[in-house]
Amino acid sequence: MSDLICCVQARMGSTRLPGKSLMEVLPGMSLIEMVLRRCLAARLPEKVVLCTSSDEACAPMAELAHNLGAEVVRGSENNVLSRFVEAMNRYAPRYVVRVCADNPLVDPGLMDMIAESTMRAGGVYGRFEGLLDGLGCEIVSASALKAAMQDATPEVREHVTAFVDCEDGDACHLPHAPARLANSVDRLDIDTEADMERMRTFIAALPPGEAPLWSAEVIAAALHR
Repeated sequence: MSDLICCVQARMGSTRLPGKSLMEVLPGMSLIEMVLRRCLAARLPEKVVLCTSSDEACAPMAELAHNLGAEVVRGSENNVLSRFVEAMNRYAPRYVVRVCADNPLVDPGLMDMIAESTMRAGGVYGRFEGLLDGLGCEIVSASALKAAMQDATPEVREHVTAFVDCEDGDACHLPHAPARLANSVDRLDIDTEADMERMRTFIAALPPGEAPLWSAEVIAAALHR
């Protein structure tokens, strides 16, 4: 049994930008590779697991993940929660970090911070409140995820943590984001072709010697130049 694993959810069948996970965001580096490399740089997760679809189109992602040293779980195209539950059955963690593969700049340091503080507090769920969109992740207890699987709604099956209700008694750990990394009008996720082009331009202006592990501070500073 492990304390913590990180699950990266990804598939090729995006509605607005099909195949985006394998598109380059940096010359020679795809979106999913950047996400995985940044997650693998986190200190606390004992494993990083790509949770992807069993569709053949996702096979290149699975091969890439294995080559990078990540684990792979493949399953239902639309029931993302079932892939997470399969990862939990396989690796038996106490907690799971959820990362979406459309966030190429998810920050490993912030992942460690929210994971450590949530586990120490014994929370069911944790995330930074007010964090710049695209830098953060969520952490949830494995037992809560498994319980949610029993009667999961379509929304929960697709979005995994949608069952959490922090206003109705769930034990949520929601510390405020560091002021220097607070939310703004900027978004650092990729949903459309325009988002992809914007991200490529933004990443190209970041310090090349630090690629792809730019710190959250470097990323936030670049947004405010």
